[in-house]
Amino acid sequence: MLSKEELLKMINKEEGYEIEFKESLSGLKSEDIVAFANSKTGGVILIGVKDDSDNQGRQIGTVTGCQISDNGKLSILNKAQSCRPPVNLEIISTEIYGTSVYVIEIPSGEFKPYCTDGGTYRIRGDGQKRSLYPSELLSLFMESERNKFINNFKEATKELERNLEETKQQMLQETNAMLKELQSFDKKISETLDDIYSSADNADSNSSNVESTVDDIEDTVDDIWRILMTVSYLLPRIDSSIKSNQNMDEFDPKEFVKESLSRSLKRISRNGVYSQRIIDKQVNIVNSMFPEISKQELQQIIKEIDMK
Repeated sequence: MLSKEELLKMINKEEGYEIEFKESLSGLKSEDIVAFANSKTGGVILIGVKDDSDNQGRQIGTVTGCQISDNGKLSILNKAQSCRPPVNLEIISTEIYGTSVYVIEIPSGEFKPYCTDGGTYRIRGDGQKRSLYPSELLSLFMESERNKFINNFKEATKELERNLEETKQQMLQETNAMLKELQSFDKKISETLDDIYSSADNADSNSSNVESTVDDIEDTVDDIWRILMTVSYLLPRIDSSIKSNQNMDEFDPKEFVKESLSRSLKRISRNGVYSQRIIDKQVNIVNSMFPEISKQELQQIIKEIDMK
């Protein structure tokens, strides 16, 4: 709002880009309002002040006053609202030199260009209003679109900032969750390593048992290997014996076993000396191949074999 001192300075100089005098309310037109709204700085219209000159011929304003009423203020607002787009302005009434005047402050419009309801475009010039040139009208359109773009961009940027902040918070939450999972995983690894170290200690303490078990396994493997070797040795002979005996009833397994055991024992003997362990192994091997011959029978067969 303008102060009294500022109003007096305006009145004591000629009309210009920012000030216009109207002696009565009837002299105010919509195109006067449009002209200031299209200007870069806006301006002020004083109603109750006429355009005059002093003794030196210099143009100044002379306060004549006007009637102040609600209807008068409503008339001004209706003229502003009839503009396209509507113009926002501020109306006050004050006393200057003991008489009332209207002070209409019109800011530079945000949505240029403005025109009257009849489609008339005006802009404030040096002490008067004039029509807009095509280039000026285009420039105002471009400026308006630029401002709209900037405003829209600002809104979009604000929305983007909000989205980024939300994304940042979400990432922080996910990161914290991952850290907790990693800590839990690290704990599990530590527990697992402790179990491994404990198992290793137990393994060291039970190493003698492990070695004993390994020896047993080796002996078992050795027995299996002997069985296989014996099978590979006996099978061709069994086949030969069967072929040489046309009648299968004539094939005597015990005699065949006796002969095979004799050969086998002589083959593995050491200067004709047979340990009981060697004999037991041979009995087990042959028994696994001929389960119908008992171990007692095999022991008897071995006694009949000439050990010399």
